[in-house]
Order: sequence, then C-alpha cells, then structure tokens
Amino acid sequence: MKISDKGLRLIQEFESFEANPYLDSARVWTIGYGSTYYPNGKPVTGRDKPITREYAETIQRHVIATDFEPVINELLKREIASGFITQNMYDAIISLAYNIGVNGFKRSSVLRLLKQGDKSNAGNAFLLWNMAGGKVLRGLIKRREKERKLFLG
Repeated sequence: MKISDKGLRLIQEFESFEANPYLDSARVWTIGYGSTYYPNGKPVTGRDKPITREYAETIQRHVIATDFEPVINELLKREIASGFITQNMYDAIISLAYNIGVNGFKRSSVLRLLKQGDKSNAGNAFLLWNMAGGKVLRGLIKRREKERKLFLG
C-alpha cells in the first residue's frame, strides 16, 4: 500500500512546515515536514538554503516511500493482502510511525492488536503514544485523537 493525500495532509498538519534548517529536539538538523535528509540521501545541515512547501512535500513523500511504507507493508503483509487494513487505517499507521519511528511501531500495542485482528483496541492504542521526554503533550494528544478517528473511520 501507499499513503494517500489525506494521510500526507494529516502528517503535515502536525509536523508543520519549516523552510529553513533547524535543530530538532534530538539536536538533529531537520527541514520541511520533519525530514533529516534529502531524496539524494544527503543529510540536512545548518548551512542548507531554505526550501519551498512543494519541495518539502517531495522530500516527505520520498522519506515515507523509502523509510516507512516498505516496513509497514512487510509488518502487515497478511493483513493488507486479506483486505483487513483499509486506506484510512494505513494512513493513520504511517502517521503514527512517522512520529514514533518504525522501531517504536514495531514495539507498539497498535501492531500487536492488529496482528490479533482487534481493530477497535488497536485504534484505542494510538492514544497511548501521547508522551515525549516523559511528559504528556497536548499536541500529541490531539494528533493521536485524529489518527485514531481516521483509523477507526
């Protein structure tokens, strides 16, 4: 499967656009919609020129297609092949993984419950991912609620 435009917009809503390179909370150079490297594989640096929203979306699509879709498609191969995973579910999963990383998703109860065929509780498990740095963040609460709604919708 591939992320839809609706899924991309959801990620963009919460990642927000930054034209200029900046150091993220992990002190990694980042640009656009939370990207740390360009489609050519070059890492973002503090000396890079500003980018447009259009190029930020190109980078975002590349990062998702390279780093997220292949992993999620492999992890949920049977569930996708059987039709259990809808486009809305997939978009919400990619948004979650984009935020918590593929390793976080691999350890998540969202994945475990999906593997058990429990769509409802998998959707509710999105809400558990609302902390950063040991603190509950309002922005993550809102993001998880939107992801859950899309997932269960």
